[in-house]
Amino acid sequence: MAVGRIGEYRLGTNASWDEYVERLEMFCEANQITKEEQKRAVLLSSCGEEVYGLIVTLVKPERPTAATYEEIKTAVRKHLHPKPSELYARFLFYRRNQAAEESVADYVTALRKLAEDCGFGSAQLPLDVMMRDRFVCGLRNEGVQQRLLAEHSLTFKVAYDLATTAEATAKQQRDIRKHGRYETDCQEMVQATRAKQDTPAEGSSCYRCNGKHAPHLCRFRKATCFNCKRVGHIAKACRSKDDSRTARKTAYEQKKKGDKSKGVYEMSALFSLCEVNEQEQKFMVQVTIEGQEVPMEVDSGASCSIVSEDTLRVVERNHGKIPLQDSGTTIVTWSKEALPVLGQASVLVEFKGRKAKLPLLVVQKQGNSLIGRNWFNPLGIGLRGIQQVNVEDVPSRFPEVFRRDLPGFNGPPVHIELKDDAQPVFLKSRPVPLALKDDVANEVDRLVQQGVWEPVSYSNWATPLVVVRKKDGTLRRLSQYRKQSY
Repeated sequence: MAVGRIGEYRLGTNASWDEYVERLEMFCEANQITKEEQKRAVLLSSCGEEVYGLIVTLVKPERPTAATYEEIKTAVRKHLHPKPSELYARFLFYRRNQAAEESVADYVTALRKLAEDCGFGSAQLPLDVMMRDRFVCGLRNEGVQQRLLAEHSLTFKVAYDLATTAEATAKQQRDIRKHGRYETDCQEMVQATRAKQDTPAEGSSCYRCNGKHAPHLCRFRKATCFNCKRVGHIAKACRSKDDSRTARKTAYEQKKKGDKSKGVYEMSALFSLCEVNEQEQKFMVQVTIEGQEVPMEVDSGASCSIVSEDTLRVVERNHGKIPLQDSGTTIVTWSKEALPVLGQASVLVEFKGRKAKLPLLVVQKQGNSLIGRNWFNPLGIGLRGIQQVNVEDVPSRFPEVFRRDLPGFNGPPVHIELKDDAQPVFLKSRPVPLALKDDVANEVDRLVQQGVWEPVSYSNWATPLVVVRKKDGTLRRLSQYRKQSY
């Protein structure tokens, strides 16, 4: 019984005739077919009707059975794959670059295919050297290309290994950044007890207009208050009004009193920073929970501390099973999507020499663990920041920064490097509009008095001054230096 099988060779495809012949010879070897006549018979009986007709045409006036096995192989090869010009083959090889969506492995395969007809392999043109040169020069990734060009004694194998490793690393990094974001870093989270789940929060209104939405979404962000003339809110929500201040004070005292009497959370809006720039570093600290170190993000906008279910499992490997109790707390995102809370645990927390038994919420979502405000005092975490700035007081506190006159430059003289063949260019002035002449003259006098400009009788270099009036009434001075770029 024959070992294996050989299919027909189909014309009009990209299949290689030489590869088909190699498969046929391996079939003959596996079945101990060694005579040329037997190999010819296997070839003629397996090649298919179209190829057999082509062989009949190529070996005329003889019949295929009269031609030798080698003659039939060579005749079909020359007909299907005529040897191309070596110069043209090298031209295609040298101009082959990595395509936009082509992997490094596919790019190397294409280069090897093109190198078959280039005549590489001699001492003058080693195949490994030619493959290395074309591979490095044709890479699409400029960073990897720069890395390979900096290598000394670079071989094709080393270049290929480095490029494939960099490609795989970049793909893994993209996957990590795509799926590793902490989706539960909510822009807005609302907490409430079951008893007050339907009660609106006192502090949940927008401070710009007293509406029921987030301040950063308010349409009055750039509005000017009719009461205090400041930008960012309207008169209805102005904090400078006595009645508004009194109402807020009363609401705060009532809320504070209710918290002391009932000992429960009021609904409060919690805001955290969104990750806009991936290079921005979060405030991460190492906290020991039940003997297990856990990296946590300090979030002053969160009123409670949160970890994911997976983080809790890591802690339990070191400590044992940690019981969860019903927290009576609901957490939702800014889009009102509820986050599943598994429960609340009481855990022993250590941070910088301080120990405390603290409550910890456990959620199903993946992401960074958060240290909320309820852990700040027990762990000695403090907040420092600017609470309020009076813009009118800033110029009086820093007069040197806001002075109208200029004290002058006391450093070394400024030296401007010019090209060796630089020639002075003197352009005539442009007429100043009649409506701006007085203002321009006053501006020139001011700059001369401050020592910014100095009158001269003659100069080899000159460019025209163009003056336009800005929205606030001041002048903007523009100069054209395109023709003087030296």
